[in-house]
Amino acid sequence: MNELKIEAKSERGSRRWHIYMAMGDRYQVANAPTLREGLQECARNLGISAERIAQVFEPFHQANPSTSRQYGGTGLG
Repeated sequence: MNELKIEAKSERGSRRWHIYMAMGDRYQVANAPTLREGLQECARNLGISAERIAQVFEPFHQANPSTSRQYGGTGLG
């Protein structure tokens, strides 16, 4: 089972991100000041390579722009 839960918590006026990430029977929990830091910490501790983690934060690019013209939208869901 793969699972990702993200929750923003306010602690004394500052926002922190509580992140739970599971892959199979392994899981990691992180509390971080930014969403990016929390995701990176969880993924790194689960053994996901730095290159794969970096891809999560790359901007979306439409692989075939003709589909957006034909059907409309971005193809993100």
